[in-house]
Amino acid sequence: MSSKIQSLLLFILSLAVVVVLNLLLSNQVWRFDLTENKEYSLSDSTVKLLDRLEDRLTIKLYFSKDLPSAMLPLKQKLDDVLQEYQTRSSKDIVVEVIHPDLNEESKELAQVAGVQPVEVNVIEKDQQQIKRVYLGLGLYYKDQKQVIPVLTDVSNLEYVIDLSVLKMTQKTLPTVGYFVSENQEAYSLLPQLIGQIAKPIDLKNEKAWSDLNLTSLVLVNPIDLEPSHLKFIKELQEQKVPILIFASTQKVSAELKSEPVQTGLEEFFDKMGLALSDGFVIDPKYNQQAGFQRGIMKVYLPYPFWVKSGSQHLSDQSIITKPLEELLFPWANQIQILADQKPSLKVEVLAKSSEHSFIQASDQNSIDPDYLNSLTELPQMEERPLLVMVQEKDQAPIFVSGSSSMIEDRFLQQVQSNAILLVNALEMATWGDYLIGVRSRAVTTRPLVDLTYENKQLIKWGVTFGSPLLLVVFCLLFLSFRRKRRQKMVLAIQSA
Repeated sequence: MSSKIQSLLLFILSLAVVVVLNLLLSNQVWRFDLTENKEYSLSDSTVKLLDRLEDRLTIKLYFSKDLPSAMLPLKQKLDDVLQEYQTRSSKDIVVEVIHPDLNEESKELAQVAGVQPVEVNVIEKDQQQIKRVYLGLGLYYKDQKQVIPVLTDVSNLEYVIDLSVLKMTQKTLPTVGYFVSENQEAYSLLPQLIGQIAKPIDLKNEKAWSDLNLTSLVLVNPIDLEPSHLKFIKELQEQKVPILIFASTQKVSAELKSEPVQTGLEEFFDKMGLALSDGFVIDPKYNQQAGFQRGIMKVYLPYPFWVKSGSQHLSDQSIITKPLEELLFPWANQIQILADQKPSLKVEVLAKSSEHSFIQASDQNSIDPDYLNSLTELPQMEERPLLVMVQEKDQAPIFVSGSSSMIEDRFLQQVQSNAILLVNALEMATWGDYLIGVRSRAVTTRPLVDLTYENKQLIKWGVTFGSPLLLVVFCLLFLSFRRKRRQKMVLAIQSA
């Protein structure tokens, strides 16, 4: 058999193998997610949640047929996420696409579902136009449904779908009672965040607290709690209801002064083996900038009373804080862990300040940004617990933060990780750990790592001498390679 015929047969055989493999693997999806947090793969929590489904889950997309070009990446990412759901689930998941702008029947289906078109600005042919498009999503399970009328961001789509599935598979939603002692208008986002995952109940509007069947309780800025409130808290603790407490022993005034207050939880904290410091925690190095009025100008200065807790000072053992990069604790008290604790108590520090922090003297009430300049002696600097979780044997966990301000609206809006921490704690107290791993996957902030002087010097001299050294090594290797090649050529000529 000639070589030409052999080559032809080999080509035909190779082509046949490729065709057969394509036919066999046409229905298989092979993807490799190389992102740090596996942002393009479903989390283990999602897979477990889908495996708990007892019936078919139908996901309907109410999207316009001709989307503006700027929205095509959104649609593509949405398709990728839903394909992951279908591939990874052991249950039957059906995805239907409905184009309401094609005909009246589809438009009516979208209206019945509660999806309405939205107006978007579109630039086509160098002209700005307003176009009405549909961007809705509906989930249907048994006789339950959850509808998202407008889906403009798919970065948290997995979380949205999982939360919707979780709500549809439960007989009743969890209820979270919240109580803000003072300055309630500064915490208007709190019930909104609670409402995303549970039914919020403002305890200030309720008289008979004992009649409420609460899944968890949130105490914010408690001041002089009444005996009836303390009795209710004790009853919840006995009923194994998780409690979240954001407290402080000092009140901050607009004149940048602080005055001591009584939370009413002193005895409760003592039984938990905890106590709050009298003074605020101050960190001259790891803090957030704040704006201050200086005459007619507003200047932004590092504010040592707004303490930052970086990833190295957050617990990597707790699912609540492990995914976070940093937290902000404005006007925070240290949570002192008492030495004479009961053996049945387990205290876990979730966040602490840096080793450069210290406690403000109890006889001083100035919280001015220039406070550090008034110091006459060096205070004792060390790490200070700012957020802890306490759990007694066979009891529900209790979360305690030394900053009542960290969940004020302005800080939740400025620092996204503070909002994620709050929701993570609420989800742990209501749904368990089903959703925390999904919500916290996306990186919110990437703060710059503060290098030590030794590391800075190492990088400096490494760049100064390392670059020329690498060039010299490369030249030597190139010369050696060329010399060996020349020797081979000489040997080949001599042997010929």
